[in-house]
Amino acid sequence: QSENFYFFAFNAIAMDLTEEVLQGEISELIGTPYLAEADGVRFKKRLHTFTWGDNEREMVTLVVQFGSQQARWVHFVIAQGSKYVHLSPAATGALLPSGAAVPAEIAVTIHGFQCSARPA
Repeated sequence: QSENFYFFAFNAIAMDLTEEVLQGEISELIGTPYLAEADGVRFKKRLHTFTWGDNEREMVTLVVQFGSQQARWVHFVIAQGSKYVHLSPAATGALLPSGAAVPAEIAVTIHGFQCSARPA
């Protein structure tokens, strides 16, 4: 399958998942503000997922950090079968240094593990 298929599949499952929904409804649902600073977080071995929306998408909120920049709480859709981690435009902007060019791929730490993410 082509890379374009994965990008299309990601966008198809996230069409109603806007920045406003992430900041409002989902943040209120789980009690963690989207993109809030995440200082001194202790990582748990067990993650708690939640479902959201009419399609009951499985989601999780994790701490994400780019280099030495401020760590942030980011809400993720769990898209089984996707070979990429995608970051929303707001998450990308909050994680990268102010004014930085947005690369095609970003090396980040997610919940204590190094990985590669793609801006959506």
